[in-house]
Amino acid sequence: MSEQKLLTYGIILSGGIAMAWLINSHLSSSSSAAPQSVSAQPAPVIASSRVRVGDLTATVDEGWIQEAPSSSLRLTQFRLPASERGIDDAELAVFSSIGGSVQDNLSRWFDQFSQPDGSDSQEKARVQKFSVNEMSTTIADLTGTFTGGGMPMSQPVEKKDYRLLAAIVVGASDVYYFKLVGPEKTVERWATSFGEFIGDLRSLSQ
Repeated sequence: MSEQKLLTYGIILSGGIAMAWLINSHLSSSSSAAPQSVSAQPAPVIASSRVRVGDLTATVDEGWIQEAPSSSLRLTQFRLPASERGIDDAELAVFSSIGGSVQDNLSRWFDQFSQPDGSDSQEKARVQKFSVNEMSTTIADLTGTFTGGGMPMSQPVEKKDYRLLAAIVVGASDVYYFKLVGPEKTVERWATSFGEFIGDLRSLSQ
């Protein structure tokens, strides 16, 4: 295990800075089977605003574009713009009360990715658990070929070099699911602000 991974797993802290550092470290491993760590180049943060998500609130980067949910299952969704032409935007979908355990939902999301070398996405995914403002939080990070949205009637897709950043937060009255999917370059651009967003989540009762 690399020194960087030991540091990552040794620091169990809440707050935006710690979370952003955790995500941008890509939870890297010295194993040759794991994707190489990428040094993120976050977009400049000019301003931000606070939004409510269910019984939680958080500060949203000004560069994120909040959209009407494309499904009744979603509490809200955001479009995170790409920094280059020819590269797709990323999408952050937010859910609650979707059933199943934390691992059940993570496994379902991991199964929406395939690996170029034929390996198991479940094994390639990096998962970290800790506390954010006294709420149990699980962060997941996976790269590969995105093969579908996961809905029963959804059309199959094949989008190479995609990345998933996900957070599942157990709040006081509900469980919240944050699923960010998009091209690696786009997700990398917003990894810091996603980390700050998750690290800043607070219950309305706090």
